[in-house]
Amino acid sequence: MLGITTLLASSVASLALASAPAPAAPPCVADLNGDGVVNGADLGILLANWGKPGATDLDGNGTTDGADQAILMGAWGPCPTENP
Repeated sequence: MLGITTLLASSVASLALASAPAPAAPPCVADLNGDGVVNGADLGILLANWGKPGATDLDGNGTTDGADQAILMGAWGPCPTENP
């Protein structure tokens, strides 16, 4: 049988989890020009920086390459918006 202290601690933990805010939408890292859409303009930026480090290195491996292009293509379209 649970003691009152254990029962109270469990209830408080459940309440804390239930009232925690939902996590924010992930940033749209493939939107390289910041216009809210991943499209041909972003692909052009990525291709212009092929083989170089920097903001177009979406996977963080130090070089803009095919893996980064795959991330960009997978994010194609409007960036997710935060739900109010």
